[in-house]
Amino acid sequence: MASESQTLPHQPRRLPKPWSFLLFKHSPLRPTTTGILLGIGLLGLLVLIESLSGRPQQILNGASPISVGCEYLLGDYRIGVVGIILLAYTTTARFVLTLWTRSTAVELSAGRSSFEDAETIASQRRWGILPGLAGAMLCIIFAVDIAQRDVEWTRAYWIAPHLFNWLWCIPFGWTGGRLIYSLITNAVLISRVAKHTKIQNIEDQAPLDAVIKQGSRSALLSLMFLGLVSVHFIDPGLGFGTIIFLIILFLVGASISTLPVLGVVQVLYEIKDKQLAHLRQELNAEESNFLKSSCDYTPGRLSDIVALENRLDDWRVSIFHFSNIARVGLYSLVGFFSWLGAAAVSIVVENMFGF
Repeated sequence: MASESQTLPHQPRRLPKPWSFLLFKHSPLRPTTTGILLGIGLLGLLVLIESLSGRPQQILNGASPISVGCEYLLGDYRIGVVGIILLAYTTTARFVLTLWTRSTAVELSAGRSSFEDAETIASQRRWGILPGLAGAMLCIIFAVDIAQRDVEWTRAYWIAPHLFNWLWCIPFGWTGGRLIYSLITNAVLISRVAKHTKIQNIEDQAPLDAVIKQGSRSALLSLMFLGLVSVHFIDPGLGFGTIIFLIILFLVGASISTLPVLGVVQVLYEIKDKQLAHLRQELNAEESNFLKSSCDYTPGRLSDIVALENRLDDWRVSIFHFSNIARVGLYSLVGFFSWLGAAAVSIVVENMFGF
């Protein structure tokens, strides 16, 4: 998911203090590899604990799920595996987004000013825990809504798969809420930095390319998140509230790809307006010299100014280059395939246990 190294030029030495950031910061591996290993480790822990209970072995030997503890045991396994994918993804995405955002800020400001990303700001404010708390509460609410069996305060109910599935909701809800917060906030912060970017002329496309890259990367992370999280909702059946929630997530994913671009676009059009105003002053002065037959008039300069004015007047910021369209299309496919990959977990589980 990312090829960036974990340390960037002009980057503050200390990253914010989320527990997941410490894991990625001290890992000698790339963030993507670390995230994959995190998921594999959690999956291995779940398999080990459940294997000790003997339930998977009994099902493989022909026993029915209800006879070994729960009618919906197969669904519990699937939810647990998808939950591990979600937890590993959101922790990785938060760290990678922070690196990407800081790199873009350095590129736009050329290291001239300090920059605080969304995670840094949240770690320094009392309200910084609110996105995580809101995400955890929403996750628990949705878990209760899609649960296939009423929660019981009995020992028979709290078998390892049930306990694991309720427990992973809390860290995933926290990291998911912080990821959504960071996606939105970083988009706004980069847009603000872009407004103060020193651009000499409208032909300078480097800042525009930087914010387009930041926006498309953020869209990639949000589309993958949407693709993965929707598996939990679509399989049990969509309620009205869930549909609204997914629509909101989709709109967030679409909007954050445009926010970082707005700052640079505003700066470019301000430069265009200033250049047009200067040319029109020159044009008025040259027209006056021409009409007065002044010796200050330079032959041909009037037509040159008019040509430049027309060129500037026709100039428009265009982000619809083939490379940008191809990138957005590719990222959309990645989001779709992330949904397919998570959905395929249920098929693998069903085939594994012969159902």
